[in-house]
Amino acid sequence: MRFASPGYDTMTQVEAEVQDLGMALIHSYAEPEDGGFVVMLAEAVSGPRASAEELATEMNDILRDIKAVASPTIISAEPKLYMFTWRSVIAFMVMDELRRHFPRGVSTGRWFRRFSSSPLLDYARTNIFLYDDVTPLHHTRVGAIDRHVDVLSDVELTIERIR
Repeated sequence: MRFASPGYDTMTQVEAEVQDLGMALIHSYAEPEDGGFVVMLAEAVSGPRASAEELATEMNDILRDIKAVASPTIISAEPKLYMFTWRSVIAFMVMDELRRHFPRGVSTGRWFRRFSSSPLLDYARTNIFLYDDVTPLHHTRVGAIDRHVDVLSDVELTIERIR
């Protein structure tokens, strides 16, 4: 295991694999008909750089300069794929990469974070009448290069490697 953050000693093997991914992209997320919430996270790699022909046709100088040195992040041909499943959720939020912020609160993890305190947990405890300091609430985040998904739930999630 590459990372040595607090709480990593209690991770499952699958969760440790997720944390050790070099790059990751959100593959999909959904609310199944039977309830709950599912997020699929895929291993990602750097894609091919723009060809000379593509650069020659780019009219915007700034974009041409970026495309000359940058590579897109893509899902690899045979990616490791992980499924995060919550049987029930109170709330979830999907944030685009350009709008993401550094996580406020106390959390462990890299691509997958578990929060022991956060503004979202504080909000739920003070504004949702069903939850108090005794009821267990879980704020988790599946993060990636393209976006991240925050989930507030009163049940633990499961993480499976699909391939």
